[in-house]
Amino acid sequence: MGCLLGDVKKWFKDKGDQTHRLNYPLSEKSIVIDLGAYEGRWSEKIIEKYKCKVYAYEPVYKFYLQTKAQLVKYPSAYIFNYGLGAISESLNICLSADGSSLYNEVGEKELITLKEMEVELKELKIDMVDLIKINIEGAEYSLLEYILTKSLHTKLKNIQVQFHILDESSERRRESIQTALSKTHYLTYDYPFVWENWQLKNF
Repeated sequence: MGCLLGDVKKWFKDKGDQTHRLNYPLSEKSIVIDLGAYEGRWSEKIIEKYKCKVYAYEPVYKFYLQTKAQLVKYPSAYIFNYGLGAISESLNICLSADGSSLYNEVGEKELITLKEMEVELKELKIDMVDLIKINIEGAEYSLLEYILTKSLHTKLKNIQVQFHILDESSERRRESIQTALSKTHYLTYDYPFVWENWQLKNF
């Protein structure tokens, strides 16, 4: 894991938050999904830049309210007080600002709701997503494994994801997901365990 600090430094040196995370082939007709919206600031930047439709998901109630307040002035923003996952369920999350996670054991807990992603896309009648941002503090592994199993990745033109280190299996699971994604997508940028993006081939 010695490379991680260097990757973070390189990310900030490259101004990744202002460049990589916002520069996409989007238009006002694009559909964007924000998983782990937190306070809604990334969604707001995307809407301001492209005037596109954004579906923002934030299961923690306090952050959902902040996201809603941040995006209320945008008619193309849709905000949901639940997350998307492999199955529909209710779980306890430990609160820690933007590090709130299902995998922490310390801190105040809140019962949150997750909805199966495939069900949500069908209900919203979304056939293709131009960009999905996934920053869900460790739950990205199970979600992406589910997405691959269901072949939902073929409906995702760009997958912007932040992988987190949970345990000794994290690197292996990330590599396995990357290998599977590489059959249909290619990396446009890769800062290990910081941010990376996978773009659908030939869309």
